[in-house]
Amino acid sequence: MEEVIQKVLKQKNNKIQGSTVSAYVKVAANKAPKAISKKTGGKTVVGSKLSLKYTYYDSESDKEGKTTIQWYRADSADGVKKQRIKNANKRTYTLTKADLGKYIIVEIKPVAKTGSKTGTKTTVATKTSIKQK
Repeated sequence: MEEVIQKVLKQKNNKIQGSTVSAYVKVAANKAPKAISKKTGGKTVVGSKLSLKYTYYDSESDKEGKTTIQWYRADSADGVKKQRIKNANKRTYTLTKADLGKYIIVEIKPVAKTGSKTGTKTTVATKTSIKQK
């Protein structure tokens, strides 16, 4: 754009003469990151540790920032009566007696360091309810 302006404007006696120039530059919108190929791993029994596995994807290759993770317990895998589990915000979660008979759901909100920073929340749930050892 600067090159276009320089070609149109003329400088004479330290005064700029010429016409006003407008230039429109089409910039592709930066897309938000995604959490893909997500799944939980581990045994669904009280005392066992579940782990979250996902792939961070950003179409502009923006690096992953502070993606947020939150674990929940619910009456079904589709989130009926979903309750947030306090302090359960890491990639792993150890099942407790409070989880017995419940499904565990983990929510991931991908965050990029640059560009369009926050992606859409997505979830993954255990396939079965939590059992006693």
